Amino acid sequence: MSNLTKGLKSGTIAGLAYGVVNAILAYIILIELRSSIIAALNKYLSQHSNLISISAQNLYDLALITTPVAEIIVGIILGLIFGTLFGIMYNKIPFSSPVGKGLLFSFFIWLILNVGIEAANIGTYGFTYYIVSAGLSLIGVVVYGLLLGYLYGRGT
Repeated sequence: MSNLTKGLKSGTIAGLAYGVVNAILAYIILIELRSSIIAALNKYLSQHSNLISISAQNLYDLALITTPVAEIIVGIILGLIFGTLFGIMYNKIPFSSPVGKGLLFSFFIWLILNVGIEAANIGTYGFTYYIVSAGLSLIGVVVYGLLLGYLYGRGT
C-alpha cells in the first residue's frame, strides 16, 4: 500500500476519533463558559439588530446542538486532508517510530490551527475562551497523532 493511501486511511479513522473527542470538549466548553459566550453573542447581536432577529439564548442553544455534530464532520474532513499530507511527508518527518511521527505532525497542526488561527476569536469571545479552547484541543490533537501514527505504522 502506498504512503498516500496509508495516510488517507489512517487520517480518516484518526480524524473521526479527533472529531468525537473535540465534540465532547466543545460541549463542555460551551456549558462551562455559557455566560461569557451569551454576553459576547448579546454584544454582537445588539450591533447587528437590524439584520438578525434571534436571541443570544436561542443562538447559544443552537450551538449546543450543532457544534458537536460539526466537530465530528470537520474531524473526518481534516483527518482525511492531514492524513494524506502525513502520508506524503512521512519520510521527511523526524523520529523513527510512526507514533512519534504522528505526534510531531499533529503538534504542528495544533500550533497552526488551534493556536494560530483560533487567535482570531480572541476579540469575539475573549482570552479565557481562547486559552481554554486551545488547551483542551490539545487532547484531541494527541489522540489524533497517536492514532494516525499507530494506524499508519500498522499499514491500515
